[in-house]
Amino acid sequence: MYAFLMFIHVIVCLFLVVVVLLQPGRGGIGPAMGGGSQVFGGGGAGNVLTKATTAFAAVFMVTSISLAYLSSSGNNELKTRAEERKKSRAESLGVSQKGTDDAKNAASGGTK
Repeated sequence: MYAFLMFIHVIVCLFLVVVVLLQPGRGGIGPAMGGGSQVFGGGGAGNVLTKATTAFAAVFMVTSISLAYLSSSGNNELKTRAEERKKSRAESLGVSQKGTDDAKNAASGGTK
């Protein structure tokens, strides 16, 4: 799921860059320097490009939030797995988990 969302995210990024670069300028110093020509003619193409920019930006935001959520929830999974491995190694070595909890507690300066 993560790889698929990442693929979609990259494709949307590329399309967003292209659509933004295709939009005509809004004035500024461009017309003063002789760059006043419009490739697509009147305002109709600008309207389509504006709508495409809005759509790609919305998809970009959704994929960004989804990827952030998936990567943060993945950390919890990894932490849980690491704790389980730590407990199983401690049990296989015959070390009591209580002793390691007390050592952690003493190192942090707190009491149980």
